[in-house]
Amino acid sequence: MNWLAVLVAALAYWFLGAIWYSALFGKVWASGLEQQGIKIQAPTKSQMITKLVVTLVANLVTAVAIGHLAWRQNLTSAIGGVHLGLITGIGIAATTLAVAYSWESKPMKNLVIDSLYHLLGCIIVAVILAVWH
Repeated sequence: MNWLAVLVAALAYWFLGAIWYSALFGKVWASGLEQQGIKIQAPTKSQMITKLVVTLVANLVTAVAIGHLAWRQNLTSAIGGVHLGLITGIGIAATTLAVAYSWESKPMKNLVIDSLYHLLGCIIVAVILAVWH
């Protein structure tokens, strides 16, 4: 497994999250939580650093897992990466979120926003790792 590619893939997933939840869907996502009475307050500097580090570590673990799958399947093409990203993004990430959201009664729009983020993140990671071996 190419560890530099794993790191780059994890960072790409992490940057996607920064764009996804700030510029693209942050307000809609936050309003969905507010419908449940959850008010997101601006984190302190140390809380923000913790959140960013935890997210990066989780993205790194995801990249390692997808990298292992790509390696085991001997994927070497972007199309193969897209297929693996779809399988992991829908088959693992989105379904896991759906179970949690159903029990937490979170709004459907938040499930869609979160699921699409992880689906796209898994696709990006898988494509990077499939083509950069």
